Amino acid sequence: MEIEINNPIELKMSVLESEDRLPSIKLLVEIVIKHLTGTSCYNANDIWVDCTHWDKFTNKLNILGDNTQEIALLNSLSEGFQIKIISTPEGYKFELFCKEPDMGSGLFELRYSKNIDEDELGAIKQRFDNFPRWW
Repeated sequence: MEIEINNPIELKMSVLESEDRLPSIKLLVEIVIKHLTGTSCYNANDIWVDCTHWDKFTNKLNILGDNTQEIALLNSLSEGFQIKIISTPEGYKFELFCKEPDMGSGLFELRYSKNIDEDELGAIKQRFDNFPRWW
């Protein structure tokens, strides 16, 4: 089971396992962002998301509309991975945030933000709506 989004960035989230006690899913997250000087990639195989947060995000995505100021937010349990889609009177914005400690005392962060149109938002909504949920 996976979600694959190709616009505004390449984002793939695949379920690796699930936990029933705290309904949650462990994701493999793969991100490719093309930019003027090349490509940035991010891969993480231990991103846990609470299933109720997933449902809230999906529900909020479906009520984002014109001329409103709403936010659909999907956070990992560690809050080191975040997808945010914002509806404003001017349109929509897609934001992505990843934060990971390195193997030493350093910290890796990736931030991405882009204005998106209704077609791009519709494609994202469709991917999340079509994701099979068993919880």
